Amino acid sequence: MARFSTPDQPDSPPFMVWNLDLNEDGTTPKEKSFIRIPSSLNQTCAIRFRLLIGSTASIGATLHTNYPLDGSDYERGKFHAKNFNFNNQTEQICEFRIQRPGPYQYYVSYKSLDADANADDNCDSISCASDVNPLLERIYRAFENRRSPTAYFLVDPQLTLSGQTLPLDGIVLQSVSPKWLGLMSNWSPHFATSSKMGYNMMHFIPMQQRGGSDSPYSLSNQLELSDDLFEKPLGRSEKDAKLRETLLEMKHKHKLLGVTDMVWNHTAFNSDWLSDHPEAGFNLENSPHLRSAYELDEQLAQFSRNLSDYGLDRMVHSVADVDRLMNGVTEHAVQPLRLWEFYTIDVEAAIESVSKAWDEISTTDVTEEDKKTLETLSGDARTEWLHKYMINDQIVDPLFTTVKARSDKVPDDQLHLANNGWIWGGNPLDNFAGPQSKAYLLREVIVWGDCVKLNYGTSPEDNPWLWEHMRQYTLNMARAFHGFRIDNCHSTPIELAEYLLDEARKINPNLYVIAELFTGSEDTDRIFVQRLGINSLIREAMQAWDSHEMSRLAHRHGGRPIGSLALDCLGEPGFFTDDEHDGARVNGIVAPLSASLPHAIFFDCTHDNQVPAQKRTMEDALPNTAIVAMTACATGSNRGYDELYPQHLNVVHEHRHYAVLQNPLAVGLGVAKTKLNQLHREMAQYEEVHVHHENEYVTVHRVHPVTREGVLMIAHCAFPGATENAPFENPRLYGTIVEPEFAFRLRPATENHDEDGKVDKNVLRGLPSSLETLNAPGIHQHTDERGVFTELELPQNFGPGSVLVVRTRLVGFKPNLDWKIRTCADEAVAELSLGELNIALYRCDAEERDTIGDGAYDVPGLGPLPYCGIQGWCAHLKYIIPNNDLGHPLCEHLRQGTWALDYISGRLHKHSKVYPNLAQLAAWFDERWELVRHVPNFLLPRYFALTVHTANQALLQRALKLMPGDVVCSSRFTIQLALTSVQLLGYMQSAGLRPRDTIENSMSAGLPHFSTHHMRCWGRDVFVALDGLMLATGRFDEARNHILAFGSTLKHGLIPNLLDAGRFPRYNARDATWYWLQAVQMYCEHSPEGTTFLETKVARRFPDGETFVPWDSDEAFSCTSTIAEIVQEIMDRHARGISFREWNAGPSLDEHMRDEGFNVSISVDFAGTGFVCGGNQWNCGTWMDKMGSSDKAGIRGVPGTPRDGAAIEIVGLQKSALRWLTDLYSNGEFAYEGVTTADGSHVSYSDWNRQMQINFEKHFWVPLDSADDAKYNVESTLVNRRGIYRDSVGASAAWADYQFRPNIPIAMTAAPELFNPRHAIICLHKIGAILAGSMGMRTLDPSDMRYRPNYDNSNDSDDPLVAQGINYHQGPEWLWLTGHYLRSLLLFLYRTVRSRSADYDHELTHALRTVYHELHARMVTLKRHISTSPYAGLPELTNKDGSYCRDSCETQAWSSGCLLMCLHQIMRLEILVHEALEAEEYKEN
Repeated sequence: MARFSTPDQPDSPPFMVWNLDLNEDGTTPKEKSFIRIPSSLNQTCAIRFRLLIGSTASIGATLHTNYPLDGSDYERGKFHAKNFNFNNQTEQICEFRIQRPGPYQYYVSYKSLDADANADDNCDSISCASDVNPLLERIYRAFENRRSPTAYFLVDPQLTLSGQTLPLDGIVLQSVSPKWLGLMSNWSPHFATSSKMGYNMMHFIPMQQRGGSDSPYSLSNQLELSDDLFEKPLGRSEKDAKLRETLLEMKHKHKLLGVTDMVWNHTAFNSDWLSDHPEAGFNLENSPHLRSAYELDEQLAQFSRNLSDYGLDRMVHSVADVDRLMNGVTEHAVQPLRLWEFYTIDVEAAIESVSKAWDEISTTDVTEEDKKTLETLSGDARTEWLHKYMINDQIVDPLFTTVKARSDKVPDDQLHLANNGWIWGGNPLDNFAGPQSKAYLLREVIVWGDCVKLNYGTSPEDNPWLWEHMRQYTLNMARAFHGFRIDNCHSTPIELAEYLLDEARKINPNLYVIAELFTGSEDTDRIFVQRLGINSLIREAMQAWDSHEMSRLAHRHGGRPIGSLALDCLGEPGFFTDDEHDGARVNGIVAPLSASLPHAIFFDCTHDNQVPAQKRTMEDALPNTAIVAMTACATGSNRGYDELYPQHLNVVHEHRHYAVLQNPLAVGLGVAKTKLNQLHREMAQYEEVHVHHENEYVTVHRVHPVTREGVLMIAHCAFPGATENAPFENPRLYGTIVEPEFAFRLRPATENHDEDGKVDKNVLRGLPSSLETLNAPGIHQHTDERGVFTELELPQNFGPGSVLVVRTRLVGFKPNLDWKIRTCADEAVAELSLGELNIALYRCDAEERDTIGDGAYDVPGLGPLPYCGIQGWCAHLKYIIPNNDLGHPLCEHLRQGTWALDYISGRLHKHSKVYPNLAQLAAWFDERWELVRHVPNFLLPRYFALTVHTANQALLQRALKLMPGDVVCSSRFTIQLALTSVQLLGYMQSAGLRPRDTIENSMSAGLPHFSTHHMRCWGRDVFVALDGLMLATGRFDEARNHILAFGSTLKHGLIPNLLDAGRFPRYNARDATWYWLQAVQMYCEHSPEGTTFLETKVARRFPDGETFVPWDSDEAFSCTSTIAEIVQEIMDRHARGISFREWNAGPSLDEHMRDEGFNVSISVDFAGTGFVCGGNQWNCGTWMDKMGSSDKAGIRGVPGTPRDGAAIEIVGLQKSALRWLTDLYSNGEFAYEGVTTADGSHVSYSDWNRQMQINFEKHFWVPLDSADDAKYNVESTLVNRRGIYRDSVGASAAWADYQFRPNIPIAMTAAPELFNPRHAIICLHKIGAILAGSMGMRTLDPSDMRYRPNYDNSNDSDDPLVAQGINYHQGPEWLWLTGHYLRSLLLFLYRTVRSRSADYDHELTHALRTVYHELHARMVTLKRHISTSPYAGLPELTNKDGSYCRDSCETQAWSSGCLLMCLHQIMRLEILVHEALEAEEYKEN
């Protein structure tokens, strides 16, 4: 086989469509509550929201988002509406391009049935005297408008530096204090130092005018830069211009972006503008609830000033002194205030005051009864009562600053302003200065005495001047800087921060926002991140208390495990519909949005932290910063950390300047930090990370996911108590080449360095230190049972404070391996047929053994795969890949060896002996496995998954390409159902369609139980499923082959129940023949050859149609009949009557059946109804065919459900055949006009058809009113439920006729003309309310005494109602009937609403939309099941309420086939709904 030629890799990445599947109610899945969309200059993308059709939110679903869909400017409160597309071809999706960064909101609005939608769904609520039907009422019930809660998505900014994208993970930030930089004109050398050290972003703490405390976080004038940054006094605009000029130079010359702190939460206590605008703070006039706190604050101040007057000493020497002081506070400060008066009220005076006020505005007064009520209340109850009459008067309390008034006219209450602070463990979303809080009165606020807390309210209207003042401050900074750090973010009013950031992004859309959040809750963090659009949350390495915690933080803040399954495995080829270009389709990759944590910026040390020399040891500065540099996120540091400042610098009291370093690489961490920073920038795309902790060591390995190049760092942490030679096991790197990069150890220059660094009074200096260059690690090559590996040996003197870095690359690895694997798969499968795709994709264990002798692959710890083909592996990979579950047993097995690779290729080569086209696919796998075998074992799961995923996508696309276009362009559910036809149709040596060797596909009734030999191909199952799995999927040849094969075995006028390739077919089914006739009718209707098919000749397995002859005898297949002749023979034999004993009757044929059960008799009641009748109490000739087999329970040979007489579904199929033959004869397409009966009389098809039409309702309908029983031949004493159709007529056990079973819809879909539409709707309502389960249909009314809903074939009890699964059809929920039920709903609801409504009026449109929704709503659970099933199919049945049944087939032909046909009919309804909507819109316009 020729090798495949790998195409060139494209220069640009594909268009990405990020998909988010919403919950049924339109909400976002909780695990994806944080949605972050990566942004890149090199890749365009879109976001897609997808709703399952039939889900609660799918009627009239509209997405509302404040992302500006029309290209207008962003406004947070302006939402743009975009409808989900209403069409079955692509599910319901709403999608749009992402072209700008920022935080965005969205919600889904939809139409819903009103709140009491289920109020009248009682199954017996239909009155016999009324036309009201709950099913119809639901269809016509008015919609209610509903919406989902608001959710968020965040689009990353696109940062650029020197014309190149700066990924967030490539940020290396350094914090500086402007006042320590000195004059702005002298900043350039400092920038040069930072740039040379490898930083690419500078963070400036505030540089505005400082207040009285001189703290840069207590600003007196937010709109003006500090004077001490300039040589001479300058105007405000001149300062701003100088700053922008400086930052431009910083960016272009020094390659540094700029970030500044934004302080919005408070202002300096001596801000001059507070005198003009005291309303900007919380004062006693706008916040009267603070008065008690203010008075207490004043009283405490006065008490403090006069301690000596109370005999108290200012010096506290003992606990007794503390007690005396506290007693003094109580006696002289608290008690004189009578604080309780703020919480009590003079009832009589208050009532009189309120009453007087009311008298002035109304005649309403407080009654004497009210007064008595109030007098009986106390505490909170009294307060609540008073709130009905008085303005909210809750009490809170803070500490205060009093500002100077501009004039005497300003009331004193306006001048007393609450200071800011923070509360330990407080809720950051609560305003602790608001009226709901008592934090100040209880003195819970840890106050900042130099800052006044600003009173913004929640919108600009609440404090216009203040909001505008801060807006100008924000805009000034946005014009100059590339990003903001929000100071005290958790205490900043979130509405204010939203507003100001929105304004800033108008100036700079790619604003990079970072913040510290001390909320103590990831959920609360997420609220701030989502609403404000915080791009990176500040995380601090100095919070770690030991090396283990340090490793945890490194692992926590970004990256995926090494060997992670490729993100490409999550995507699949798709397209985006571009509304901006007239709905043009843009090809791309559709991939799910993955759950993620907010992005981090990890600091080795912030400007708020104590430095390593204080908190740990000076030596730990190097390992600490090395670990940070190796994390897969943004990183940050503080100026002075690299120079080894001896202590944390106080931003208020420190006045020295940074040193201008001539050779920064020679100072402190110098060259080591530079290399680490450069590595971090280089590793921005090295997404895979492994972190290992061992004793005092932390190892971090970063790897590029495609090239597999890596960087490995080992750090010996220097926490207090670290030892020189702590134990460490040398790392082993399998299949890896290692190249040393650098190794350093940080040591103090002197033993006592506590006072070092404080000598220079003008310049900030670091501790004397020695950065020792260590020898490269020992690199040794070894081999063990796992293969060749490289062992790293630590260099000598690798003590605490040491770091080494090496580069890694895989031996013989091809950097384009990902691309190589993902190419040419389409070419490899281009010639495969659907039968060959069955082999490549599926084949259960028994099927595989039947054809090549091998079985399903058995994964240790997991068990055999469901399929031998690719879908068997995908059954597990579809969970492993999105969860990156590298610990899964399959991944562990792959790491242990390449047996799975051999198996996949090997089975294809074996099958290719019969199917040569499979050799091409086998060769494709061989090429890729040859490359994959050379990767280290830890990467095998990744490349195995990528290869299998690629092949699976190509195989599925090939299968769909061979199907009709309306399947290919359909919903996921339709496609999944269509693919079950590939799954269930395949060649079996033991179970062909004919006894002689022919390579023909045969249909399995279900897997894995009905897979081979005589149990594979069932006449009933095949022809129930044929129209869905073969005709709807365009597999006309296979449909034809099955019809011919079964037709050729006609015997006694019957189609066999079990084909057995025509060798020993069994004729114990009364219904299989009628399903065959229905299939012939459907084939003639849908296939290209039409009714000419009836002329096709078939070789007869039994020449005379009665006598058994061996299949390999000369007599077998010696004569032929046309399909038309076979059809006529069936009808004529039934009309004459059928009576025979099964060939080879006895235990060898059926070990459970009694002797009487082998006797088969069928007749037609021409004298009465015209119905086909048959069977007896000892056999079961319909699909409900469970035969008793338990001796213990005494039911061996006793059918669970004989259903003798005229079964309703057979009657429906019989009527369908008669109608069809009548029409064929009338059109001259069928030569036979009728049949001859048992008494020799002739009956025409038209007369027989008419006879059935007349008698059906009369004999099957059970009326709502017992008074009507006589009209319908009802035996009233046997009726259990009314408003239904009987299950049969003429059963040997008369009560069985009246059992309520789900066979009715089969007759409805086959012959809807039999049913009175009103009766049908009533019955369908009851079927839905009583028999419909979550996936299948209950096979018996739960009110029936024989109802047993849980099937267990191994039940060994003596209970005759459940023993050995006798209750197979007495309650368990069968899925194939759901398809017929939904088709019946569609049929009768559509007819009813069309008859009730004028063409295309609003009522009709509403009703059709509701019908469409209701049908899909009943399939939601089915849709979810097929997506999660290991067998990628729908099961045969479930137990009670959809619970799993272990004895069920995991995928059943008729379960899928009936639903697939239903979906095809629903598509027609969809077209009608579109037409109705368009017509309604036309009328309105």
